[in-house]
Amino acid sequence: MTVLELASKSLEELQQLTDIKDVKLQLRLLQDEETRADQHLDQLLQGERNLDDHLKTLDDLRPQIGFLRKDGTALLNVLSGTSKLADRISGKVRQLDLEQSCVKSIIGLVEDIQDLQKCASGVQKALDSGDYELAGHFVGRFLTYDPDVVEGLFTGPESDLDSDSDGTSAKPLAVPASTPLATLRAAQQTLTDVAMDEFDNAVQAGNDEEILRYFKLFPLVGHHEVGLDKFSAYICGSISRQCQDNMRASSDQPQFYASLLTRLFETIAMIVDRQEAMVNSVYGPGRMLRVIQRLQREADIQGSIILNTFSERRQLKRKLNDISRFDENIRKRISQPPTDNVVEPKEIDAILSELASISQKAQIFDRFLHIRAEAEAAKVQAAGPPRGSDWATSLDGDGDGLVKVSKLDELTQQLMGDYVTMEEYFIRRSVEKAMSIDSSDPSDMTSTCVEDVFYILKTCTRRALATADSNCISAIVNGIGRILELDYINVFQNRLSSVFAGVDARDAKGGGQSGFMIILNNMDISCTYIVKLTEELDGEVERLFPPAGEDLQLEKIRSCLAVLSEYADSFRNILKTWVDNIFKQQLKPRIRPLLQTSYQDVRYTVSDEEYAIQDANEMFVKRFMAGITKMIAPYKKSFSEWNYNHTMTCLIDFTTKDWERYIMQTFKFNQLGSLRFDKDLRAVTAFLSSTTQWPSRDRFARLGQMATLLSMERATEVLELWGGKAGPIAWRLSSSDVRKILALRIDFHPDQIAKLDLQ
Repeated sequence: MTVLELASKSLEELQQLTDIKDVKLQLRLLQDEETRADQHLDQLLQGERNLDDHLKTLDDLRPQIGFLRKDGTALLNVLSGTSKLADRISGKVRQLDLEQSCVKSIIGLVEDIQDLQKCASGVQKALDSGDYELAGHFVGRFLTYDPDVVEGLFTGPESDLDSDSDGTSAKPLAVPASTPLATLRAAQQTLTDVAMDEFDNAVQAGNDEEILRYFKLFPLVGHHEVGLDKFSAYICGSISRQCQDNMRASSDQPQFYASLLTRLFETIAMIVDRQEAMVNSVYGPGRMLRVIQRLQREADIQGSIILNTFSERRQLKRKLNDISRFDENIRKRISQPPTDNVVEPKEIDAILSELASISQKAQIFDRFLHIRAEAEAAKVQAAGPPRGSDWATSLDGDGDGLVKVSKLDELTQQLMGDYVTMEEYFIRRSVEKAMSIDSSDPSDMTSTCVEDVFYILKTCTRRALATADSNCISAIVNGIGRILELDYINVFQNRLSSVFAGVDARDAKGGGQSGFMIILNNMDISCTYIVKLTEELDGEVERLFPPAGEDLQLEKIRSCLAVLSEYADSFRNILKTWVDNIFKQQLKPRIRPLLQTSYQDVRYTVSDEEYAIQDANEMFVKRFMAGITKMIAPYKKSFSEWNYNHTMTCLIDFTTKDWERYIMQTFKFNQLGSLRFDKDLRAVTAFLSSTTQWPSRDRFARLGQMATLLSMERATEVLELWGGKAGPIAWRLSSSDVRKILALRIDFHPDQIAKLDLQ
């Protein structure tokens, strides 16, 4: 039985205990509990003594607490009275503030009435004396007041509205004719009429001082837009007359219409620069925007007249129709299109330059207007419309209040479409002309057509860049790629085909071997020029269209330039094919006979005496070098660098392979012969590597490994260099090749070679 079970027993259960151990345990537990109870009683008795001490202290404090209570009650009564007094004083102060604000409001109204009366008196005197500026000053002060407040000042609160008996409101009462309000309104209308009439008279008389004087009156009488519109109409009239006068000159001058358009744009830009400060100071910040809007419309009108006249006088429609018919005849494969209406390149060269200049000036002018309008629009939005004004101009354009694509822009874009058509025609016909008059000098590696064609391309791309139109530039770059492919490289290929077919070989501009070499050199230099032209254009395009946020003009042009550079790779592949064909037809058949001639009276199973003689004479090396030197001399002299290097690469590649085959088919070796072959190989490798600037030693790797195998003292030495023991050696020979090469040694037993483990 546990201790807890014993401790929890009742008296009856304890009396029934019979086990002496349980009884003793229970007794001990009871004694422990008694001890704890005694300790608790001792603590309580000690606390009682402390409690008595505290109660005694409280009894001592009782009289003092009574005094404090009495004093606190008296202080509370004093504070309550003070609070009530403060509330009464605060109410009086608030009432006084309200009365003071009402007095100030009344004083302000009285001052406004006095000021308006002074304005009414002053404006009448100013009108009588003809001092319109002073009268405008008084009317301007009147317009700064809130119209509703002014109405209330002179009509009275009881007469604001007529009321019916049922309480419904009717129309406001009219202001008496004798009030200052009526006087000022009449003065405003009088000044408005005077300003409009006198401004028109000054315009007719051409009096700039009077024009400026009455122009400054309109904002004073609250007619900002009327004044700006009349001023804009005056400026636009001057621009129109100037354009008409300029167009009377002779249009036969080069760049005549581009110059007209330039003068128009410069005049408008000069007006914006000179008048902006004056207009904004008189009419308020950003008010020049309305003048710029009117100037954009006038530029559309006058620019359209100039460009339409340009199209008519330069006969663009007729030329485009002739070009279209010419292209149609070409597509129908008519060999000799009719020459009656063929447009000569010289005839449209000046027109293309003028169109490029027109586009450039239009692009610059459009950017100028939008930049200036954007700055003015920001000022308008920050300042807001002036009080008492008729200002209603909205910013409904591209955020700057201008039309995003004006009529002038649309007409310019149409002309740029015509420009692209004529420019591509000009390039194509000029390339055809350059190819037809192609000639070559014996001292030159290329003919004249290469320099002529790429001078044409460079000139035309510079002219396209001068348009400052990304769409136009992209179209011209794409057109150049097509023209180079169809009208340039294809002509070279046709000439090469004629040479190799033996049909009319003289058409290859020189005929025979020198003729096809010049053509191949032309193709090589053309590939280089295409890459160079692309790189130059990329740099100039980046300067013309610097990267700016989401503007994709630069990326669009660069994608077209990337396509143009791909034409260089394509033409290079075509060139490579032709050079390979020439090698196969003219050089490849001569290599095996050269090897046979060079190896005449030469063998690789030699005695010591024969080895010494061959080592002194080096007959194979001398014969082979002389034969190769003679074979490649015409190509080294006449080929361009790339063509020559590629030809030598083909020659070295085939020579190493054919030399290997010839060795395997013809020779047997002993130890001394293998050493002689190794020396011959090293001499030939050094010689052939020196004939080209391109890396070529790697092509001798198989022959070099053959020389290594043949020079071994024992066939089993190959195991020390094979497989995992190869080290830095990258074997180009298979195990089968190794066995065949070792079999060329007359002193290696076939059974030993067969037993080699070359896995």
